[in-house]
Amino acid sequence: MNVRNQVLVSGGVIGVMFAVAGWAASRVPDQIAVHWNMEGRPDGHMERTAALVVVPAVAVILTGFFAVAPAVMPAASKLERSAAAWKADWIVVLIGLLLCQLLIVVANLGVQLDVPRCASIIAALMMLVVGNWLGKVRYNYIFGVRTPWTLANERVWDRTHRFAGRVMVLAALTLGAVCLLLPTFPQAGLVLTAAGSAPPSALPAPPSP
Repeated sequence: MNVRNQVLVSGGVIGVMFAVAGWAASRVPDQIAVHWNMEGRPDGHMERTAALVVVPAVAVILTGFFAVAPAVMPAASKLERSAAAWKADWIVVLIGLLLCQLLIVVANLGVQLDVPRCASIIAALMMLVVGNWLGKVRYNYIFGVRTPWTLANERVWDRTHRFAGRVMVLAALTLGAVCLLLPTFPQAGLVLTAAGSAPPSALPAPPSP
C-alpha cells in the first residue's frame, strides 16, 4: 500500500498542530481546561505545556501506526483490499484531532463557546465520513467490524459493514441535528446517548448452515 501522500498530508497537519501549540503557549493560562461537563463548565485541567503537546503527540503516534501497519502486516491480512478506506480514516482522525486542539485553545483564550456542542459537532462530522467509508471496507483480518461471524464469512462481513455504515451515518446526522437544534446541551446529551447506541443484536447474524 502506497501511503506517501497520506504521510505528507499528516506531516502538514501535525506541523499546524505544533505551530498552534507554540503560538498559544504564551497566550493561555498556566492551567488550561481540557474537559467540560455536559453543562459546558470546565471540570478537568492540565498544565499548559502538557495540554498543548498531548494532542500533536497522539497525532504523531497514530500517523506512525497508520503508515507502518500496512508495511508490516502479512499479505494474508488482506489489508490492501481496503486501502482507500484505511487512508480516508487516517486523514479523518488527524483532522478531528486538529479541530479538537483548536477548540481547546480557543476556549482557553476566553472565547465564549459551548464546548460540548462544538466537540459533538466535530464527532458527528467524523462519524459521517467514517460511516460513509465503512461499507467499502473489504474482508481483512485487521481493519473493520471484526467479530467471529464476520471473520468466518465474507458475505456476512460485507452485509455487516454496509449495515454498520448506515447506522453510523444515521447516528452522525442525528447527533448533528441534536447539536444544532436543541437549545441547551444537557437535553441534547440525552438524545445523543439514545441515538448513538446501536444494540449488538441489530448486527446481521451469521447465515444458517
